[in-house]
Amino acid sequence: MARIWAVMKDPGGHNAVWPVSEELKRRGHEVFDIATGTAVKILMEKKQLFIEAGKEAGYLLEWLDTPDALLTSMCSEGGVGRDLIPIMRDMNIPTITLQDYWGGALKVEFGDNTYWPDAICVPDELGKEMVLDAWQGYNPSHVCVTGQPAFDKLFYLDYVTIAKKMADCDPHRKLFCGSPIVVYAGQLRHSAATLRALIEALNNLPDPAVLVALQHPRFKDNAPDEVAPWELACEEFKNGRLVKGSAPFSTDEWVAASDLVVSMTSTVLATGAYLRKECIAYLSPEIFESELAANGFKFLPMAKVGACAVAENQDQLNQLVSKVRYVLGDPLAIRRNQEKYFKLDGQNASRVADVVLGLIKT
Repeated sequence: MARIWAVMKDPGGHNAVWPVSEELKRRGHEVFDIATGTAVKILMEKKQLFIEAGKEAGYLLEWLDTPDALLTSMCSEGGVGRDLIPIMRDMNIPTITLQDYWGGALKVEFGDNTYWPDAICVPDELGKEMVLDAWQGYNPSHVCVTGQPAFDKLFYLDYVTIAKKMADCDPHRKLFCGSPIVVYAGQLRHSAATLRALIEALNNLPDPAVLVALQHPRFKDNAPDEVAPWELACEEFKNGRLVKGSAPFSTDEWVAASDLVVSMTSTVLATGAYLRKECIAYLSPEIFESELAANGFKFLPMAKVGACAVAENQDQLNQLVSKVRYVLGDPLAIRRNQEKYFKLDGQNASRVADVVLGLIKT
């Protein structure tokens, strides 16, 4: 039996690492789930056992049994998981990082080779190319294409149950009433402006829609200046019904029931691609600069592989939204690429677990 430390920080990091932790436990290994940041709140709400870490990485070794391997997410500002990598390296303990999104934290938080792990798990070949581009000199054999564990759960979605929940929630069909469902996944910066742009596009349609406006879990804490503009934007929606927040459905359930998913760079767009939904990324020059270029991205990975459409301004967004509403078949011409690059077999966490266990010295 191996002992593994599994470190997670942001929502995306938790969503990626937790399924792997569960898979390792299922195989009979001892896993210490170590959480910081938003992951603490998530695990508390799930009533899961975990260890809350402070900001200093080294002190964990003073009161936890030394691990046989470290698995960590790659989150904003690095955090304890990143800072443990050089400490573990000095102790000859293998380290594995897990990307919850293409290229996340590669050039900023993990750009210094001090924090390069023994292995990094990435979604696909594009993810591998991005690692090797960002980490010049890193061994290509240490980049493992495993898929994205955070999305394994989509393989097991029960569409019959989702449909029943929707029917129970709307017995008189007053909410949905045959209108298309548009899911907007907000992030932090620029969320209100992007929501307003989407609402303008929807208000211009001849027929109504159901708009589901979802806030990022850290929205109110990390982007308080966006909250009031968000509320004002919601008031501008006049062409259908507005649902604010996900309850009583999960984000995955809303996406499964939707016709269109819109965001900037959110992983909810990836959920849409896995579930073969129409997906639009709104990337004005300002948003591209702050959300992608500033973090070392030359492109939006999903758009690079043709799995979502991109609107760079209001006119383009209007056209794309109208096309989704009134063109039959594959209106955005993205379905084939979604099927090619977003394969869903429910085994991504298992593949990452294999990488972790394969590096442990026996």
